[in-house]
Amino acid sequence: MVSNDFEFFILVCQSGSISKAAKDFDITPAAASKRLSNIEKNIGCQLISRSTRSMSLTANGKI
Repeated sequence: MVSNDFEFFILVCQSGSISKAAKDFDITPAAASKRLSNIEKNIGCQLISRSTRSMSLTANGKI
């Protein structure tokens, strides 16, 4: 289990997709997306640009 939001974000990035990360974490893709959205809301900026087919780090996400 991922203990904090920073670790979760890194693991999503390493997975290459939110749905793959969700499978790795044994949670639904919706739950993984919601957690990522909450992280972004808490820090006040978008970290990952998402579409239905892909994701990529934003400039802030790369930092």
